[in-house]
Amino acid sequence: MTYGWPGPCPCSADASVAWRAVPSGNAAGNFASRGGVVPFASAALGLVQYTGDDSDRALLLPMMRVGFRSMIGDARSLNVSFGFQHESNPKSDHETSADVFDIGVGMSLFRAPR
Repeated sequence: MTYGWPGPCPCSADASVAWRAVPSGNAAGNFASRGGVVPFASAALGLVQYTGDDSDRALLLPMMRVGFRSMIGDARSLNVSFGFQHESNPKSDHETSADVFDIGVGMSLFRAPR
């Protein structure tokens, strides 16, 4: 398996393809909440360039995510989210297009308020 940055290509059945991410844009927002549960949504776009050929690039648009944060004290949260991502890669020999749905669980650490 060949690794690129940040790791093996998650979007191709051919795990020998190295890839690297290039700049992307993201907008995220938290919604008004009561108590310790904070709903959020985000939208992004991105590019992936396969290192084997400069013309082999993918556009990731849209990348959308909705979920909630459950606050644990003032400086931590448990995050649960559902995401969708569309990859368009018309010039690729590996894969021309893909839709991905995922469920995410993670944790965020914040600076404690002073």
